[in-house]
Amino acid sequence: MTCKRLPVIIPGIALLGLIALSFALPFGAQAHLGHSDIPHRHIVVDTDMGLDDVRAIFALLADSTISIDAFVTVGGSAALGKGADNLIGLLEASGSGSISVMKGNEKTGLEPPPWRQTANGVGGAPFPPPRKTTVEPFAPEDLANFMQQIGEIEYLALGPLTNLEMLETGSEGSLGLIHTIWIPAVVEDGHISDWNLLYDAEASQTVFAKAAGVVILDISGAREIDGPAFLSSLDGKSYPVLWMARLLGRLGDKSAHVMVYDELAAAAILRPDLLEFDDGLYTIEGSEATGFNLVPNPDGNVRLARLVDYEVTLAVLEDLWARGPMDRHSHAHESEIPVEDLLKAFHGHLGPYVVIGYRMGKLALQELQSEGHFGITAEVHSPLKTPESCLIDGVQLGSGCTLGKGNIKLKEAPEPAWAVFTSDEGGMVTIRLRPEVPPLVQDLVNRMGVEAAGRAFFEMPLDSLFAKERKTW
Repeated sequence: MTCKRLPVIIPGIALLGLIALSFALPFGAQAHLGHSDIPHRHIVVDTDMGLDDVRAIFALLADSTISIDAFVTVGGSAALGKGADNLIGLLEASGSGSISVMKGNEKTGLEPPPWRQTANGVGGAPFPPPRKTTVEPFAPEDLANFMQQIGEIEYLALGPLTNLEMLETGSEGSLGLIHTIWIPAVVEDGHISDWNLLYDAEASQTVFAKAAGVVILDISGAREIDGPAFLSSLDGKSYPVLWMARLLGRLGDKSAHVMVYDELAAAAILRPDLLEFDDGLYTIEGSEATGFNLVPNPDGNVRLARLVDYEVTLAVLEDLWARGPMDRHSHAHESEIPVEDLLKAFHGHLGPYVVIGYRMGKLALQELQSEGHFGITAEVHSPLKTPESCLIDGVQLGSGCTLGKGNIKLKEAPEPAWAVFTSDEGGMVTIRLRPEVPPLVQDLVNRMGVEAAGRAFFEMPLDSLFAKERKTW
């Protein structure tokens, strides 16, 4: 793969695991580690939810050699609260909603970056809002106690180092409990001029002075990678790959600004053999002219690592994204209210067409393997008069496609009604009401009454009610 590339603006995902190993093992030993030799590691991921952070998190979730014990959000690329919402949406959509999420801090008085709106909106390809996961407050003492219990904690710094400074301020000596802090950055001639570090330079100074061990992952070669070309070349039907395709489509001309940076750090964390380390140690000093400087110091707390082969690293990312998160499963937003009560509360009564529409919506989710509500659209073709139009209310409840969210459209059509459901993940299903159903509705209502007739349609086989046609792309 030939790669050409613009420089990175949004920093991210940390190479935690790799660097921890570099401190734990004799110099040079880490170069001989293969993937199968990596011990299970515990990691805290600190992210400002830039677009490259999102892709890095997808890669980390796909591997089983690490335990992500917590995510902490920090104000940077995305705003603090919006970044937390986006992170929870990503985790729940990936089947990883059980991981703890803490809302960290944003340094006051700092000017938001010009790309914040893009980060807040996840490039126009947002995840569903939080459904079940709640955000915990960032409590320095609790986090310090947790790290003390676990022991060999690695901290992946995907954004500004504000939370790490707050951790040290709130619980003095806490930075000394972190085995390794991984920080991806662009290093040139011993100078580090990285946006994440400079955005809250005061916090960065505190971390460099107090941390037990820091690994600076030099990803300068990322500037030669053509991000849009690389991401658009991905193939497969995994959730991360389909999401990235949607992102590029939503960004349009702006996709030229897609940078591949933090993703490289994620690959390096999972594959230490992709890195080579300098033999010496460093301390880091601030400089108004160059940002931060690496100063050789045999008693320093900083090591410098470089990716050896970017082509291989990109191949590792492709494999991780194609796999998708290891534990992805459904987090469907099911109501605890019995379905009959739900339909009555929303629609006003229980009748055949609202039940039929509900079952049509649920069948669409089953066919598209969708959780509903988000990432799916419906176009319903139906008579716009009652009782036939009651089917539309049922479709909204069954699929989660609603008028308020704008992911359902109505078109007037004669009976029998039909609907087209489209998933953002690359599938489409057309579901048609069988011609014999409308006469059956009328007959049952006449003989049983409207509510009893509605209940009867809960029990009928789906293939007796609907014909379906499935397409993928």
